[in-house]
Amino acid sequence: MPPKPDCPATRAVRHLREGQPSQAKDVLALACESGTSDPYVWFLYGASLHQLGELPAALSAFERAIHHDPGNPQAHSARASVLAALSRLAEALEACNAALVLSPDDPQLLHNTASILEDMGHVDAALAGYQQAIQRKPDFLPSLINRAILLARANHLDLAFAAALDTVKLHPKEPEGWYQLGDIYLAQLNP
Repeated sequence: MPPKPDCPATRAVRHLREGQPSQAKDVLALACESGTSDPYVWFLYGASLHQLGELPAALSAFERAIHHDPGNPQAHSARASVLAALSRLAEALEACNAALVLSPDDPQLLHNTASILEDMGHVDAALAGYQQAIQRKPDFLPSLINRAILLARANHLDLAFAAALDTVKLHPKEPEGWYQLGDIYLAQLNP
């Protein structure tokens, strides 16, 4: 059943869409302070806190959302994002894996996991993760871009060039793919 038109969650979503996380936080604070068991309210509260840079409080809110609805992959993913921002990468990876158990074919979750693996220095595992996301959704731009960048950083310039070319073919109006293609081409000319 969708939220009522004037309930706190609906107003908070409106504020978040309008780029007003502080107002969203204020709308949800009373419900959260009174101990609501609504996981959606906790999730939105965490999202508003995250946008405001209040990371420890956002982490706590996402953990409350998971407590009330452990089967929500977005809450686990949001928790992972905050943990990664706090440089708690091993915990972030665990949270991503929990999200993937719930939604194993979600390209965004696969991408997020790969990004954390990349931050941890696990290049091959990160590349495999980006590739899995691309296999699930062949035009998934974030993984297309990150795969090409990571291949270039790993000095696999021919593979990086091919990956950037894939990005340009799938997203010809996306400037990032063209920038990558040019950078990688120049790196091949000037090793």
